[in-house]
Amino acid sequence: MALGGDALRAGEMLRIWQAGRCAVCGKQGLYLVKDHDHETWLVRGLLCRSCNVMEGMDSDESGCFADYRRRHPTVILGVRLEYAGPLFGAEDPLLPEPRKEAAGT
Repeated sequence: MALGGDALRAGEMLRIWQAGRCAVCGKQGLYLVKDHDHETWLVRGLLCRSCNVMEGMDSDESGCFADYRRRHPTVILGVRLEYAGPLFGAEDPLLPEPRKEAAGT
């Protein structure tokens, strides 16, 4: 899973560094998904669903998504994590944490 390191440790580093915030918009408290490069299958960071969808549709070489693709959290942290989706059957170091239910629901 991790290239040149322990996947669980690298995944935890990413999770701690992002502190529950989307790597693009910075919003906190949203459900985050793993964003990965579809050519290399390497995880880039954790994004809110909205930013993940928009990132996939944005091919512009300028702007916030291009900046994110050039300098994403795993590059900043110096970790490499292979994407592990449900079809791969591998242990996933970045499984989402359980959602916290709002009080009274």
